[in-house]
Amino acid sequence: MSGEPTNLPTGGSDNAPPSDALDTALDAMFDEGETEQSNPDNSDKAPATDGTETDDAFEENGEETGDEGETEGDGGEPDPDEATLVTLADGTEISLKELKGGYLRQGDYQKKTQEVSNMRRDAEAKVAAIGQQEAAFSQQHTQLQTTLDGLVDYLASRLPEEPSTTLAMTNPGEYTRQRAMYEAAVGELQTILATKKQVNEQGQQVAYQQHQERLKAENDALIAAFPQIADPAKREVFNKGILDTATKVGFSVDELNTVADHRFLKLGYYAQIGLKALEQQKIGKKKVDSAPALASGKPRPTVNTSSKALQNFKKTGSAQDASKALDAFDWS
Repeated sequence: MSGEPTNLPTGGSDNAPPSDALDTALDAMFDEGETEQSNPDNSDKAPATDGTETDDAFEENGEETGDEGETEGDGGEPDPDEATLVTLADGTEISLKELKGGYLRQGDYQKKTQEVSNMRRDAEAKVAAIGQQEAAFSQQHTQLQTTLDGLVDYLASRLPEEPSTTLAMTNPGEYTRQRAMYEAAVGELQTILATKKQVNEQGQQVAYQQHQERLKAENDALIAAFPQIADPAKREVFNKGILDTATKVGFSVDELNTVADHRFLKLGYYAQIGLKALEQQKIGKKKVDSAPALASGKPRPTVNTSSKALQNFKKTGSAQDASKALDAFDWS
């Protein structure tokens, strides 16, 4: 190849015509190919072995190779949604792909917002239901205690006197009868007193369980209102802020420890925001009051004066109105 000319011929010469040279080159290429295939010594050489291994590898991973080819082919094709333009009400043109993406994002945002709203509504409903249960139980328990107290008073008023030992010696039969009546009345009274004690103990136990359920429901409602406080570290900061705010307005720690209603905690949180806003307002007012006064200078013309002069110049186009329009502005 080194002896062949590097430039193609541009005119007539002693060289063979271009068509003959092309045929000669093609014949030489095919002759070389036939020589390599007909040579039995080249059948075990590395190129043939590499080609076989490549084919085997392709057959083993044929499915993956085909998938990659299809993926590359799909990636090269234009997305019809991206090429399709949609005109909005304000005249803005966006692609259908962007419109779908925005719709999906908006739908996802609305879905999450609705989920949070439902969580808050369910938590508030649970708190209200527990409150109704507590009120109903308290009313029933109070009525039962009132009934038992009345029954105890009635039995105590009807309790006969205990017979004396003198009666036992003078009239044993009458003593025995009065003694039996007295012990029967005392037994009824003791039964009612035991029932009252049991009702009180059961009432305290139920009230404690309801109180624990209420605390949990109130806590769930508070987390539904402020999801960030599900993190213990953020909850600690949240509680400290409410505590500081409550103590500023006169509440004691003992009073705050008795608060179970999450709405009071929400009130304390927003009161904290209000107090901070007032403090920032005071700081801003103090900075304004302490700022140096502006130096008195030439009063600048009002916007209306300059605008009016400029409008007159636009109407008349005279040099006099142009001079007035220029004089209306402060160029210092």
